[in-house]
Amino acid sequence: MGSSFKPTIRDVAEQAGVSLATVSYVLSGRNGGSTRISEPTKERVLQAAQSLGYVANHAARGMRRGRTDTVAVVIENLGSPWDRSLAEAAYRVLPGPGYRVVILLGHEAWR
Repeated sequence: MGSSFKPTIRDVAEQAGVSLATVSYVLSGRNGGSTRISEPTKERVLQAAQSLGYVANHAARGMRRGRTDTVAVVIENLGSPWDRSLAEAAYRVLPGPGYRVVILLGHEAWR
């Protein structure tokens, strides 16, 4: 495992000794559909993910789901009280319901 190794859910499943579906359910926080996932199994999956250094690929997840849960806030100038308040509010409020926030500066930033 060199420095370019990026573990996948397949690697997590193999290390935890579970199916890909189980890893997907555990890491996404879902309950497992019609099959209940036991707490020891959840712990095994989470420990495997942590020990491998697994990090979710948000771009791949967004393509699969058809949405990214990313909100881009374009403001002209952080020195402007209105712009700064908008950026701070977005950064404070949006992560709670699961959104990632990207702040873009400058009137041409959206391009």
